[in-house]
Amino acid sequence: MEWQPYNECCYRHALDREALACPDCGHLLLRCHGFDECNQLVEPQGHCPIHVAPRLHLQQDALPSPRVGDRLSLPLVLGNAAPGGRALKVMHVYRLRGGGDREEVELPWENLPAGRERTFSVDTDALDSGGYQRVRLVLALGVPFPQVEEHYAFSAEIGLRIAHQESNQIVQNIHVEGGRFEPGASAVLQTGPSVSTGFSGAGTIAAGVGRTVIPLDRAERFELATGLRGYGDGESTIPRTVEVVCEGFPTGDVAPQRMPFLSKTVIGFGRSSTEYDAEHNPHPNFLCQRAYNPHNGQLQVELSRRISRRHFELTVRDGRLLLVNRGHTGTLNGQPLPNGATRLLKNGDVFNPLQLGMKFLDIRVHFHVSNGTVERIRLTRAA
Repeated sequence: MEWQPYNECCYRHALDREALACPDCGHLLLRCHGFDECNQLVEPQGHCPIHVAPRLHLQQDALPSPRVGDRLSLPLVLGNAAPGGRALKVMHVYRLRGGGDREEVELPWENLPAGRERTFSVDTDALDSGGYQRVRLVLALGVPFPQVEEHYAFSAEIGLRIAHQESNQIVQNIHVEGGRFEPGASAVLQTGPSVSTGFSGAGTIAAGVGRTVIPLDRAERFELATGLRGYGDGESTIPRTVEVVCEGFPTGDVAPQRMPFLSKTVIGFGRSSTEYDAEHNPHPNFLCQRAYNPHNGQLQVELSRRISRRHFELTVRDGRLLLVNRGHTGTLNGQPLPNGATRLLKNGDVFNPLQLGMKFLDIRVHFHVSNGTVERIRLTRAA
């Protein structure tokens, strides 16, 4: 299904948290994990522009006056414009080199609180005479929400153009391209007493004279190729709009909602029912998992009691399906799964709430993929 832009009516009806689709146009409503703070709708693989708000600046007035053959150490400032105290986790900063190689930039810090800035520097290669050099960066960032942390990559490019002028003094003009300049910010550095005037551009969000705003763009291909999102190597990815279908279970044991991740970050599997009860079942399961006799279909009460009320949890994070074991026992592909363990689920995986020898409790995972996107997850119980 091709995703369409939201309509104006979608944003109005999204305020009704019970609405999974817009009643006016029928568009699915995919809310940000922090919707109560931002009221933002997002695309299946998109990010919230309010909560995911990195800002990169070049400290233009702190650049040295280099000579040809020198290496620059670019003074950069990374800011977090997210509201409500939502911190950014700066996992990696890479400098991309020729041939697809990447070099990690060492940072002495990791967390970037909301409304704060932190400085770092990136070294260039030797500057060529009269040439043009691009410094390309990729920032891998984590954004923590309740119950889930999402990860994204953003790319930035800084262009340096060095020109020589024949005169009694040598003037090196270094134009920083690919950014926007604040009023009063010079794009020209010089050596010697000669004076060159810089240029100014439109106003920016950055504060302070001498700063250049470096645009940041989502690096989706980098995310998929490196496994930051999706299953790596450009393989399939799972959006939160994915359908989840349970087969081989009694009808009353499966919740009716086929797209559970539209409204929930985590869905539960276990002995408790799928029906909400404020006192006895405030967090109903998506699948009520009990033990049934594989020959006659009768409920096995004593064996079912060995399954925890909330035994497993499934969540879609970073375009992947994750399994969390909340019970005291469990296996994944025949291997013991400790309590509290989180594992990546792949197509064909099998998980079980009890120990080996209970294969009739196996649940097998099937992915239905179209154009690199998992549109349906089928969970089947062994016959």
